[in-house]
Amino acid sequence: MTNLQNLQKKLLHHGPEQLAAEELLAVFIGTVGYKGMGKPSDRASKIWQYCNCSWQELAYLSPEEMKNLVGINERQAVIMKAAFEMGKRRLALENPKNVVRSSGDAYLLLKPHYLDSVKEDFYVIYLNRGNRVLKIERESSGGLSGTVVDVKLIIRRALALRATSLIVSHNHPSGNTQASEEDKALTKVIQNACNYMDMKLLDHIIYCGSEWLSFADENLL
Repeated sequence: MTNLQNLQKKLLHHGPEQLAAEELLAVFIGTVGYKGMGKPSDRASKIWQYCNCSWQELAYLSPEEMKNLVGINERQAVIMKAAFEMGKRRLALENPKNVVRSSGDAYLLLKPHYLDSVKEDFYVIYLNRGNRVLKIERESSGGLSGTVVDVKLIIRRALALRATSLIVSHNHPSGNTQASEEDKALTKVIQNACNYMDMKLLDHIIYCGSEWLSFADENLL
C-alpha cells in the first residue's frame, strides 16, 4: 500500500480533521494526479514550506502563481482555487444575518472577505436606516503595511446606494490590533464627510484574523 493510499485510508476511517496540513495537501495532489514530480508527500512538503506553513498564504496565490509551485499543474491550480472559494462561501453562509447590531456582527460579515488576504485591504459596509446591509465592497487594496483610501469615492458610492450609515474596515496582516495615528486620522476624515452628507459612520473595524478592534467599542469615534 502506497503512502497516498495510507493517507486516504486515514481520512476515510478517522476523518479529515485527523490529517496534518501537509497530509491534506498530499491527498489533494495525489488524487488530482501529476506524474513525474515525485511522491505527493514530498511535493506537499515543499509547497507547505514555500507558503510558510500558512493556509492563508497558499489561498492567496493566484492560479498562475500556483502553477509555478513544485508539482502543481494548471488543472490542480484551478481546482485548488475553487476549493478555497467554496470554503469562503460556506463561511459566509454560516453568518446569514444581514443586520448589523454590534461590532461582532460586522466582524463576522467581513471575515470571508479578509480570509485569504495577506495584504492590507479596505472594505466598506453600506447600510440603510434599519442597519440592514445594502452592500459590502472593497474600496482599495494595498501592500503589507498600508493602502490608499479615497473618501470621496466612499461617499459617492454611499449616495448611489442610498445608504444612511456605513462601517469602514481594514485589516492588519501583522496581527497587531492597535489603531495607528494614521488609522485614527483617516477615521476622523470619513466621519466628518459622513456628517456633512447627513450620514453616520457607525464604526471602523480593524480585522486581525481571530481578533478585531472596534473604534465604536473603544470610544474612538
